[in-house]
Amino acid sequence: MEKQPVRAIHPLGLYAIPGGVWNGKTYNYAAEFLKSSARIPTSTWDSLMYQFNPQQFDAKAWAKMAKKLGVRYMTITTKHHEGFCLWPSRYTDFHIGNTPFRRDILKELVEAYNAEGIDVNFYYSVLDWHHPDWRYDITSPADSVAFRRFLDFAGNQLKELATNYPTVKAFWFDGTWDSSIKKNGWWTLEVEEMLKSVRPGMIVNSRLRADDFGKRHFDSNNQLMGDYESGYERRLPNPVKDLQVTKWDWEACMTVPENQWGTTATGPSATLNRPWNCWKWWCILLPWAATSS
Repeated sequence: MEKQPVRAIHPLGLYAIPGGVWNGKTYNYAAEFLKSSARIPTSTWDSLMYQFNPQQFDAKAWAKMAKKLGVRYMTITTKHHEGFCLWPSRYTDFHIGNTPFRRDILKELVEAYNAEGIDVNFYYSVLDWHHPDWRYDITSPADSVAFRRFLDFAGNQLKELATNYPTVKAFWFDGTWDSSIKKNGWWTLEVEEMLKSVRPGMIVNSRLRADDFGKRHFDSNNQLMGDYESGYERRLPNPVKDLQVTKWDWEACMTVPENQWGTTATGPSATLNRPWNCWKWWCILLPWAATSS
């Protein structure tokens, strides 16, 4: 089987602080969904930003280890569902520049990985629990007005990312499954076109797109939207049912602990509290992934 490029993905955000544990109780669902699972008020969750201070973070060390392991490209979470931004965005105060850490993690990662010859992609969640204009659905004229403001906000942030980090190769979108996005498929097309206008050659995954009828990944004519299929999560394409993947590029995302993207205080990822421990897991996963996806 042809060997394919291996990706490393770094999920990072405020959810790494509690690690799936809140008020002494462990929530076994994905740690990055802890705010929702534990029903934590937004103001309480947002205050975690004042604890965000990963002093041992070393982008160069991560990049050098990635190079040794044969990683060809990496993806970093610029903003997850919680809305916290790992870059000093001009469109919100909820960003890393207002934490004790202050440093621009995205800038450090992009420079370090590029120096090792590794491409950098940006993960961006459209879903945003922090923003007051986010809507899960559009059920009133007021919702339409508010959500249009939100789409302008998200579009501005995406243009900001593509402009401020000119070597980024791709955007990996998430949080686009709600009715509010599916009812505004036009926006997903405009975003893809905008990114490719700002950075010709930019790659966009299928998870961003929705057509005018709310279809995702593939439009109503069964045509792939985006540059590659990104619908396989914690599983590989079925060798009998998913033969269509031979017609286009695709990607499967695997996590170390089951259904966990963020750092957890318990379970397998609890041992990954240092970069070198992360790489021990990747040493096991990468040789297999290189021939599978």
